[in-house]
Amino acid sequence: ERVNAYAAAHDMMIFPPLEGTCLSTVSLWAVAASLLTARCTDAYAFTLSLHRYPSPLSSPSSRVPAREAAARHHRHHHHHHRSLLRMKLSRGNPIPSARVRTLPLDAEVMIDDIFRGKRSVLFAVPGAFTPTCSEKHLPGFLEKVDEIKSFGVDVVACLAVNDPFVLKAWSSNAGVEGRVMMISDGNAEFTRASGMELDASRALMGLRARRFACVVNSDLEVEWLGEGDNSFVDSVLEYLKDPSKADAPKTTRREINKPIKEVIDDIVREHKVVLFMKGTPSTPQCGFSASVVAILRTLGLEFVSVDVLSSMAIREGIKEFSDWPTIPQLYVSGEFVGGADIVSEMFDKGELQQLLINQGLVEAEPAETG
Repeated sequence: ERVNAYAAAHDMMIFPPLEGTCLSTVSLWAVAASLLTARCTDAYAFTLSLHRYPSPLSSPSSRVPAREAAARHHRHHHHHHRSLLRMKLSRGNPIPSARVRTLPLDAEVMIDDIFRGKRSVLFAVPGAFTPTCSEKHLPGFLEKVDEIKSFGVDVVACLAVNDPFVLKAWSSNAGVEGRVMMISDGNAEFTRASGMELDASRALMGLRARRFACVVNSDLEVEWLGEGDNSFVDSVLEYLKDPSKADAPKTTRREINKPIKEVIDDIVREHKVVLFMKGTPSTPQCGFSASVVAILRTLGLEFVSVDVLSSMAIREGIKEFSDWPTIPQLYVSGEFVGGADIVSEMFDKGELQQLLINQGLVEAEPAETG
């Protein structure tokens, strides 16, 4: 008996390796199916999304050593800790942590501490005193900063890969006068960690930030991101005025004639790391799911998530498929790893890291030399 099901498509960002390539966009079509039984007539759908924190397979330089990842899981960010995670800015992802300086010439701060608990707009420019940045980008935000804040925005900040002394001179010349926070990413730590670096060495300008703007919520997650010509103030205001116009996931209707067991089998075999969870990584619906997401993010893993709450068929089907009664469930290279308690215990003992090293998904810690 044939049963209709729906499949969802999500625009996903392919993150370039640390050396830098052009950003491209692909659509990952989510697989959807209904439970196939002799009397089944209802259609079910579930959501499958790809998440990159970043892709550890894209480049050896972007992988996070397993021992370093384990250490991060047990500590909060420290002001002297350099974030090694490369987490490409994209909707739903948290911004990476990195050391920066703000004006006036303060001591170094972590950029996530600046925005935590606030709704913020961050825009980046290739460089202070450059033509487009000085004539259009910064002046546009200065002109409309009050309008931006009328939509519940607490902080409007401008970031550039310049030292704070240059930014101080630029802000004075532009008449910033504290209306926009100026952030110096002098070592390009945030720019590199977010995958937004621009190699301008051919123009004898070294490493710079690409032109972008983003809206960051109080939980440090990116609500909206615009790059290039889509990063000027009018694009930000367009989103703030009507978030529904943002590039939302597209959907399509497909007919699938597979039993749910085969659909699940396809998912776990087609993707290296799959997490069946309640909710999504950005909005988990249970603490156990949230804890596994945190571990995967700490390891910088690319993974696919399946929201079991969106489908009774998938929720019950995965329990039978794995012979495991609870959610979440983690699969690596087609093999069931375990639920939240097992994954957490394996992580604490280093067993999960070793499994991922063996599968080529994280990089082993380099041997220490005397």
